[in-house]
Amino acid sequence: IRIVAKNMKKQKGVTTLVGIIIIIVVAVILFGGVFAYQYFATKFQQNQIQNKNSNPESCLDTAVSQLDLNICANNLYLSANEKLNNLYKKIIDKLNVDASNQLDVAEQSWIKTRDETCKVISIMDDGGSIAPMNLGLCLESSTNYRIKELNDSFQWLLEGR
Repeated sequence: IRIVAKNMKKQKGVTTLVGIIIIIVVAVILFGGVFAYQYFATKFQQNQIQNKNSNPESCLDTAVSQLDLNICANNLYLSANEKLNNLYKKIIDKLNVDASNQLDVAEQSWIKTRDETCKVISIMDDGGSIAPMNLGLCLESSTNYRIKELNDSFQWLLEGR
């Protein structure tokens, strides 16, 4: 009986040592993973910020989730919409009252058509997570087309001819 008890004490000591080593290894892996994640996540976020500043469309290339793509598409649309509003204001400021009113009616009609058309595209996605991205991209594309259309139509007015 004493021999068995003596062997159990040796095994218990080895088992405890192995357990401590396992705990240390797991802790190092977990904490190392956390620190590595923080390091690489910070680098990735810095790169995204630099890319957004240098090229606003690059967010579609650097997005890592559908949510990122949805936000990017919305930001692209908002940027295009701001450009359209600035151009529209420049044109309106140079038109007489009657022409300004007529353009305003046309612009309201165009906005309604654009929004309804893009809603159809969004509905086709059956409410999936991609729907907001497709809506944003449709709005952005249509808005950029309208900017080109207004620039082409009113180039003479904008250039002061």
